[in-house]
Amino acid sequence: MNSNTSTQKARLFKLLAKGTEVTIAEASKRLSIANPSAVVAQLRDDGLPIYTNRRKNAQGQTVYKYRLDTKALASV
Repeated sequence: MNSNTSTQKARLFKLLAKGTEVTIAEASKRLSIANPSAVVAQLRDDGLPIYTNRRKNAQGQTVYKYRLDTKALASV
């Protein structure tokens, strides 16, 4: 794993650990992650309980948000 990948994982984890839900578009823009889905997959492979929740946005469109289960994380 290169340092850029590690940095991307760290940035996304830090945001999710605050209890923030984030979409792929938000992670891409706010965190400068080119492929947020791949980074989430890596974090899941590392054992982190990251869930994908389906929501409707203000325009009625379905969006998917990633969320870290901080309660499950605290019990590990």
